[in-house]
Amino acid sequence: MTILILEKVPESLRGELTRWMLEVKAGVFVGTMTATVREKLWDKTIESLRTHSGALLIHSLPDSEWGFHLRHHGSLSRRIVERDGLQLIERDHPDRDKALRKLAASIPASLRRELLQKVKGATSATCPPPSLPESKSVETHNGDSER
Repeated sequence: MTILILEKVPESLRGELTRWMLEVKAGVFVGTMTATVREKLWDKTIESLRTHSGALLIHSLPDSEWGFHLRHHGSLSRRIVERDGLQLIERDHPDRDKALRKLAASIPASLRRELLQKVKGATSATCPPPSLPESKSVETHNGDSER
């Protein structure tokens, strides 16, 4: 099974995709096809994307952890991130990202370098502060743990 989700794409692309897939909702296409047809439709979709439009392709992949595979192209309200070998969907959180940057900027440079070396194996002091997921605990410079 293949699912294709489109955001802000030309009507002509949507019309062409209905030759191969069923449009169950505006911009959401579902179908069963060979890998060759799926790849050709994906290439056609990518060629047709405009600025500020995007596409997400989900297709069966029995040997993967989830049983399917995700691919995206262009601007989407969500993005695919890989964590510990799993593909996950992440939404933008401007307020959280701003707070993380502010928190990272408040950490002394020497401690930030040390954290970067431990977390990412970084060796350069010019690396940006690490962005930490919300659920991980961080050890502060006085030895306490915070969430």
